[in-house]
Amino acid sequence: MEDNESPMFKVLIAETDVETIKVITRVIEEKIKDGHVVAVANSGREAVSETINCEPDLIIIAIRIAGMNGLEAIRQIRHVNKHVRIIIVSAYDYFEFAREAMLLNVNDYLLKPLRTEQLYEAVQREQDYIKGKQERLKKFQKEEHLLQDALRFVESSFMYSLLYNSKYDVEINQYIELLGIEETGYIMNIEITPVVISNYWDLGKAMERIYRRLKGIINEKTSCAVGSKIMNHIMIFVSSSNTRDTKEDQLEAIKLAKQIIKGLKDTFGLEVSIGIGSTKPIENIHESYLEALRCVKYKYEGQIIHSKEIRHKQPMIYDYGEQTKKLLDTIKYNKQDALDLFMTIIELLRPLPSMERINKLMEVLILVSFEAGKGQKGQDHFFEHFADMNDLLALTVEQQEAWAWRRFHSILKVIGMDKNDRKSNIINVALEYIGRHYNEELMLNDISEYVNLS
Repeated sequence: MEDNESPMFKVLIAETDVETIKVITRVIEEKIKDGHVVAVANSGREAVSETINCEPDLIIIAIRIAGMNGLEAIRQIRHVNKHVRIIIVSAYDYFEFAREAMLLNVNDYLLKPLRTEQLYEAVQREQDYIKGKQERLKKFQKEEHLLQDALRFVESSFMYSLLYNSKYDVEINQYIELLGIEETGYIMNIEITPVVISNYWDLGKAMERIYRRLKGIINEKTSCAVGSKIMNHIMIFVSSSNTRDTKEDQLEAIKLAKQIIKGLKDTFGLEVSIGIGSTKPIENIHESYLEALRCVKYKYEGQIIHSKEIRHKQPMIYDYGEQTKKLLDTIKYNKQDALDLFMTIIELLRPLPSMERINKLMEVLILVSFEAGKGQKGQDHFFEHFADMNDLLALTVEQQEAWAWRRFHSILKVIGMDKNDRKSNIINVALEYIGRHYNEELMLNDISEYVNLS
């Protein structure tokens, strides 16, 4: 329906007198704009049934009607529709009828024989009331939508500040108050299984619905803040009033994760894995974030992995070169496992001496920045946030990793903005390969392996 097109004004007539039905129908169809008689009921029971079937805006009903009387019919109608407008028509000017009609929330009481002008004025009043109510509702819904958009923006900003911004002390207190969340909690990392995404970037179109579903599930238990989608990951801060992180708390977090998995599967057909970090004060929440990221590396052990349950493996530093190459391929072809690979590299570097670890972190970020900036004008902005080596040496291992994550996240944001060009790049690489091997026996698997895609 176009915005300037008026909705139909639906009227149900409940009456047995043929002449009265004709008078009412003529007034509705000829004098009331967009007025339409959707049904005529000849008994009280039929009036109740037609109210359910037709969902009228207005019911004009006689006191004397076959079966149950009009007042009894109205009593039953109010059980199924509390808001429909009702006008009673009657040949009797009895006070008791009028008093009971008021108790049943009847909107007008007209005496027979009906005068056309009087009926028209009564029906017009009801139509004006409904139209005004609809306009008020539309205005309220618009304001509600704007408020939800604003809160969503605040939520995304909070998550960005919480996980990726190095200077957020003042902002965090404001966010806590605005969002009504606790000062302690844990991070839940939802990873959407890549094989279920037929067109990965189309997932962004469904994010608003996914966001509402996640909020609906979690808010039944506690308050939360849902972050924006990063590649195929969604990060959530889940409030917790308990800082001890007991076994019972862990079981509650796993129970909530199971509800999320079921909700996303039932509503969107999505298969997800969930990593759960330990409960931390909000100033240390980045530790919970890294734990949640690390968890999904062990998803072969189950769909839900709590950081307390991870059986840590000793990383092998000789894997560093191979993992870095894989990471650069994900950047080049805009694949979805960049976060997992960067987490793997951070774990591989953790046992190294401080200077060597920082050198390799810088090396990875510079390589990733260069790959992300290929073909873009003014790619120098990829490098502008790198810290001085002496500044990094003064930080703890956790702080160094937090710094690296912030830099890496800023690169991923640029990749997201440039996603269409990168899709084209994959096609160009495939065409280049075909051009070089057109005189050979070409197989689809060979091409997909060359561009590093299934």
